[in-house]
Amino acid sequence: MLRGRGIRDASGEHALRGRDQRPSANTSRERLDLLDEGRRVTGFSITGGEHRLRNYKSVTTVHGFERGDGRIWTVVLESYVVDVPEGNTEEDTRLFADTVIKLNLQKLASITEGMSRSSGDGGNSTVI
Repeated sequence: MLRGRGIRDASGEHALRGRDQRPSANTSRERLDLLDEGRRVTGFSITGGEHRLRNYKSVTTVHGFERGDGRIWTVVLESYVVDVPEGNTEEDTRLFADTVIKLNLQKLASITEGMSRSSGDGGNSTVI
């Protein structure tokens, strides 16, 4: 097992994702394990599909804080565990999983920055 850094009860929900949403995967079957909007926590498992992430489980948390200049900052943390597939090294698996997480977080940042800009406040709204 490799460890990485990186309640409305809707757990157990499944999603089947196509190639465009996961690098190096034709399909990915995912299960929502945790969704707590009040605590800003979500967790999911990859339960199947054609990819290299075996027994992948992750938890993502969102933390907002105010800096000294009065602006609100948001930090998103994703932690995961994943099995190292036969024929791969721990480093290869970590690099692949970290790349998936990086792409997902970049997409999240792009969406939230767009939401902030379209709110009409010049990008100063709190998006957490």
